[in-house]
Amino acid sequence: MSPDSVDRTLLLVAAGAALAFPMAVWAKPVPPRGVFVYSNVCWEHESGDAAGYRITVRRFEDESDVIFDHSEGVMEALVSTDSTINDKTGAFKFLVRTDSTRHGVVETSTFTGTITDEEVVGTMAWAGGKVRLPLRLPRVKVFVTKTPDCK
Repeated sequence: MSPDSVDRTLLLVAAGAALAFPMAVWAKPVPPRGVFVYSNVCWEHESGDAAGYRITVRRFEDESDVIFDHSEGVMEALVSTDSTINDKTGAFKFLVRTDSTRHGVVETSTFTGTITDEEVVGTMAWAGGKVRLPLRLPRVKVFVTKTPDCK
């Protein structure tokens, strides 16, 4: 086998492996300690309110927790009652207890997805899983920039 054909064979094998595995396998994992913010929050021009979703992951040596912010007008923060991150696979799950006096409903909502150093992707489920919201939130790494206006 010539060196050129070996190079082509290795290139084809590498390309096949890249297609066979999801991108999360290749993504850099979230570090084991620190505070990490993932957000699509923007400012509504007409109302002046924040809109969108933000997940703040606080990872400590012994445990982690999550703050889930969401907006339907004023931004509301919910602290997770249980959160898990699998450092090998990036599997990410947390529960938040919602107490909505506007709707008279108290329930536990569940987020299930993946987390990397770059983004959180998954689904937030309310109402016993009947209401599902897909989320893809990029990690915020620069905090000195202005929050963008909603489009």
